[in-house]
Amino acid sequence: MRINVTDTAKVTAALTKVQHLRTRRTLDVGHVTKAAAHAEARLVTAGIPQANRTGTRVHYDPHTVARSYGYSADGTQVTLERGTGSRWFLVNVERTYIHDRADSLRVTLPASITAPDLATWSARANGLTLAAA
Repeated sequence: MRINVTDTAKVTAALTKVQHLRTRRTLDVGHVTKAAAHAEARLVTAGIPQANRTGTRVHYDPHTVARSYGYSADGTQVTLERGTGSRWFLVNVERTYIHDRADSLRVTLPASITAPDLATWSARANGLTLAAA
């Protein structure tokens, strides 16, 4: 599956297929577009150049689980992937057991980004420089 998150009809169809007859801990198009916007904001804040953002993956699960469930409950989780430009695509929707007590937006950078690159971009984005030795 690779659905542009701006295609609300296809995103809704994918969510409906997985969430059929479910009423608790479900997602809608608003959740998906919000996850893409928050992930893009994190990439901007980290100072990652736009050309290097392609391939970033986001796992989004906005549900919280009450203690009475023993920290595990069935809920919908989506995976998004960033394409070229600033386009985000829905690549997976699944019902899974949720163990977190807080919502979760996990951003995974592509393997092409190295730790030194990330440190350099992040420092630059925050106005930090190293003094000459």
